[in-house]
Parts: sequence; structure tokens; C-alpha cells
Amino acid sequence: MEARTGTFLAFAGALLVFLSSSLKLPDLKKTEIDSIGQAFPIVLVIILTFLTLVILVLAVIYFVRVISIQTYKRLAIKGFVENNTHDKVETIAKELMIDYQRVVKHNNEVNNKKVEIYKKGLYAIMAAIIMTAIVYSINMFI
Repeated sequence: MEARTGTFLAFAGALLVFLSSSLKLPDLKKTEIDSIGQAFPIVLVIILTFLTLVILVLAVIYFVRVISIQTYKRLAIKGFVENNTHDKVETIAKELMIDYQRVVKHNNEVNNKKVEIYKKGLYAIMAAIIMTAIVYSINMFI
């Protein structure tokens, strides 16, 4: 999941560059607008561009959270010494099994949180792609 996240982070950066380079607004000081119909495409492009940038930043935040370091539990091995082999094997096996179950449960919860954040990042990047296409299409006619 972390490897794919890096790819999506790079894609979000490329989409940001594409969005900023393809944005072409007329000089608003020199533009004369006689009706709301003439202003609508310009205002729509500005609003959609701003929303797309916000969604891209949100996607980047989600993806950075996915690849950020999470605390995983590990099975402690400090009790694995030769002196303990003389104790009851069944008791040791039972305690190891309980500790292992606790570690796996905690690590699964950490991974499930990462998956949920990853999904949110994917939804955000998909929305940004769609909005970028809309902004680009509208820009073609301005």
C-alpha cells in the first residue's frame, strides 16, 4: 500500500502542475462583462480551480498520513532463554499465543486505519481528476 501511495503522491504533484499551467484566465481588470452569463464561465473556473486545489492538498495529506510511521507491536522475545525451557511447556505456549494474538490484533487495527485513509486519498484524487478535466474543458472555451 505504501508503494502505491508514493505513486499517487507523484501523480497529485503532476496534476497540480498541469492544473496551474493549463489555467488561463483573461485579465479581469480589462474584461468587460455585460451580463451574468458572460461572468459565469470565469467565476466557475475560479471556483472549480480553487476547489480542485483544496481537494489535491487534502489527497496529499491523506497519502502522507498513509506512509507516515505507525506504531506496530512486536512479540517480546526477552523471555526466550534456556532457563525457561524447564518450566511447563503448555503454560509458556499459552502465554505466547495470547501475546501473539494481542500483537496481531493491534497491528491489524493499525493497518485497517491506513486502508481507510488510503481510500479517502483515492476518492480525493479521483475527484481532483474529474474537476481538473472540467476546468480544462471550460478553459478551452474562455
